[in-house]
Amino acid sequence: MELKYRVYVTLKKRYVYLLIILLAALYLLYSYVLSRDAFFASNPYAAPFLTFFIFFACGTAYRLFVSGVYSKFKSILYARCDPGEYLRVSRYIIRNMRKKGRPQHFSHFLDYSAGLIAAGRFSDALDVLAKVRGFGTGRKGLLGTVAYFDQICEACLGAGKTDKAREAYKNLEKSYAALNPGADISGSARYFSKSVLIKMAQGNYKGAEKFFSGMFEMARNNLERAYAKFRLGEVYLHNGDARRAKEAFGYAAENGNKLHIADLARERLLNSV
Repeated sequence: MELKYRVYVTLKKRYVYLLIILLAALYLLYSYVLSRDAFFASNPYAAPFLTFFIFFACGTAYRLFVSGVYSKFKSILYARCDPGEYLRVSRYIIRNMRKKGRPQHFSHFLDYSAGLIAAGRFSDALDVLAKVRGFGTGRKGLLGTVAYFDQICEACLGAGKTDKAREAYKNLEKSYAALNPGADISGSARYFSKSVLIKMAQGNYKGAEKFFSGMFEMARNNLERAYAKFRLGEVYLHNGDARRAKEAFGYAAENGNKLHIADLARERLLNSV
């Protein structure tokens, strides 16, 4: 069975699964109480405690279940590097929420715009991000704000809007500082890479090779590794090192699957290296 179908089915039936788990837990509790009647008669606090424990266990199992579903969804982009499939599932999630009349959460649109950026559809990503509202307060709100400005910056860079990318990066720095007081954004390769890319867009490649080499070594998934190698290829090409540029673009082309950067790497291999 394809991953797409498994994700669709799981998302559609997750509330049914939760109900089954809760009913099973109640049945087990009822059976246990009947079989241990003397025990519960002499320990009046035991039954409420056991009830709480069972519902807590069910809630934990449900959270792990939903987390597993979301991980499968994210792996389409970050492990398989397939933005087309990722966008199809993302659209399904958004449509399903609308069909049920549930409020649209900003994270759904951030997921969707991430797929658009990975597919090289930067203008479409900016259109989606322009409609994102309501990050809320607290740590989750700050996380959403950081992700929002990170994507704005990356989409602007992809669309060739360097000035707007620079403005978005300033907001990204402020949001990151609010999320992590006292921490420097240079400690996050994902976010700080936008600063390096802005400098590269302005013709300043100083320190870029060291940064993206480190980013490749620290990468957590296939997308990040392909991304870092592609950027290294651009640096090598700028420095006139055709051999290493070919190796870097070759890695991005081979491991980037259907990512936009993989397509660009193939073009570089054909035309520039």
